[in-house]
Amino acid sequence: FRATLLMGCERTIHTMDNEKLSELAGDVSWLAPRSTCEATGEEGVLEAIEACVRDYATSLNEARAKAESRREETDACLAALADLIHSLDVTLAETEQDLSAMGLGQVHRRVRLVTDQMRDLLAVSDVIFEDLTGLPFEDDVIERSDVDGWRRSEDFETEIVAETVKPAIEVRGKLYRRARIVAGGPPL
Repeated sequence: FRATLLMGCERTIHTMDNEKLSELAGDVSWLAPRSTCEATGEEGVLEAIEACVRDYATSLNEARAKAESRREETDACLAALADLIHSLDVTLAETEQDLSAMGLGQVHRRVRLVTDQMRDLLAVSDVIFEDLTGLPFEDDVIERSDVDGWRRSEDFETEIVAETVKPAIEVRGKLYRRARIVAGGPPL
């Protein structure tokens, strides 16, 4: 009886959702009422079931913590990759005319294509980065960025983002890292 009851307990635990298991980890009377155990002379079965549920809950919590740690490591890696792609974008934009003048326009286009493909792969992984350069320096931009400095010049009619030092990065729809920008505006 004991072995059959414990096997049934294990099977039930493995099919149970995590929230239900957490709720029931301290009270396992639903698996084998004490009266059933006492009637069969198996008083230790309930304690064995309780230990089984506690062990499973402990293992589940450890697995959750490990998965969360791995997710954080993955997010950091994806954010670093987004930074590198942004740097490549900036470099390509800065060198486009020089490369074309040297007869390397086709190389530039091919590298741009690969960069776009890398950006698309990040987007499929729900990682989006945004260069804020040229956007008005308004609430939406202010909420998603930290200002490294200001450029004041007659070249600016209004306050805008003059340069994106590091892009804003969103992971799974949430802001993972604020952008670092240089703001620009007319002289004070």
